Amino acid sequence: MAVEYWNHITVVRFAFLTCIFIISCCVVNYRRLRYILTTAGTLQAFIAFGQLLKVVPTRHTLFPVTGFMENPGQMGGFQAVALICCLSLMKERRTIFTVVLVLFLSGSLYLSDSRAGLVAAITGSAFIYRHELQEVLKQRKYLLPVCLAVTALFITGLYFYRSGSVDARLLVWRVSLDMIADRPLTGFGPGNFPFHYMLYQADYFMHHPESRFCTVADNVFYPFNEYIKLAVESGLPGLVIFVAAMYLLWRFSENRDAFAPLVALLVFGFFSYPSDKLVLASLLPLSAGAMLYDNVAFIPVRTRLVTASVTAIVSVWIYSASGIGNPNKNLAVIPTCEAWCDIGEDLEQKGYSSQAEKYYQTASYMIPTRIRPKYLLWRLYISNGRDEKAYDTAQEILSMPLKIENTFTLRVKDEIRQWYYHLSEDLSPEIYSNHICFFDMV
Repeated sequence: MAVEYWNHITVVRFAFLTCIFIISCCVVNYRRLRYILTTAGTLQAFIAFGQLLKVVPTRHTLFPVTGFMENPGQMGGFQAVALICCLSLMKERRTIFTVVLVLFLSGSLYLSDSRAGLVAAITGSAFIYRHELQEVLKQRKYLLPVCLAVTALFITGLYFYRSGSVDARLLVWRVSLDMIADRPLTGFGPGNFPFHYMLYQADYFMHHPESRFCTVADNVFYPFNEYIKLAVESGLPGLVIFVAAMYLLWRFSENRDAFAPLVALLVFGFFSYPSDKLVLASLLPLSAGAMLYDNVAFIPVRTRLVTASVTAIVSVWIYSASGIGNPNKNLAVIPTCEAWCDIGEDLEQKGYSSQAEKYYQTASYMIPTRIRPKYLLWRLYISNGRDEKAYDTAQEILSMPLKIENTFTLRVKDEIRQWYYHLSEDLSPEIYSNHICFFDMV
């Protein structure tokens, strides 16, 4: 399946975010940014606590608390940035109101149960109080090894809190390195990660069938690391350009304290996918523009207001006319285990057995613990009279580790056992001797 290097959604998203950056440069200074994000974070905190109390409906069937985001992980990222803005206001002027807000936002961050959001908040807080921390460490040098030990314990605790989730991310990063190695200079094109990733994951498990990551594999649409995503989609030059842009932003900004929300967002990007969610993606140009507000202060206020107004109109038109609010509606088929099984079944019904077999095999490697691809392979081999292949596949199905045992998997295994015992009398002696012991055991 051919995928265009540039796709419509990616281009208009970039244009929309550029408009936000221009507006922010013109009218949003750091103080306004902090008020805007603190207010938004407070509103989301009210929604989160309302969802906890079952007063406000959640936006996800599996998670009781999501705020106005689609899942709690995204909420955690937004709340981390909002908390840093509020913490900065509290440092500037500590009042009972700001202290209560910091505690309220911290509580909503806790409700999100987002480890990435927690790390982002801690890092951003350390940046805000960096000068104070430096002074303390200079005066009490014994605290440095203590801090390092606490950090190591904290990281270890985060891993064991949900080790399966961490291992799943490690798998995605490992497979993504193969993608980068294949196209280090050009990448696969902005927004094209999900169109290629699962095929690479299938190739990885085909060559590493005993990998410890087999049990955590699943369909993947995001790399859970913005910097790996940049390297995959735009090549290593794209990653270098982004890092250089962040450095220049830091180097030439007249208010480096304004970098605090960006620090939290950039750290969050190490473990999540903020650029794929428009609200979170907007935080980058909004914060970057606020950092450069003082740099464009020489431009007359009227000119900046006119520029911001025109840009706002353009951005609204881009959002409403382009479909970036629903980016999946214009996408072609993304490779997943289920999609490849469906395509294989369609090909099999049309009589293209060899092509169907390839799709089933690829699907079985995509997620080694998913039983459906091997079940479809088993049925295909039976219908084609390939007894040896059918028995090999049946043996794999009955011995494979499964993430979830449900009625479908139980029915499949029972069907295979019944098929074997009903037809064992018609088997050739060679096939019978090869498989009788195994089927008797299972």
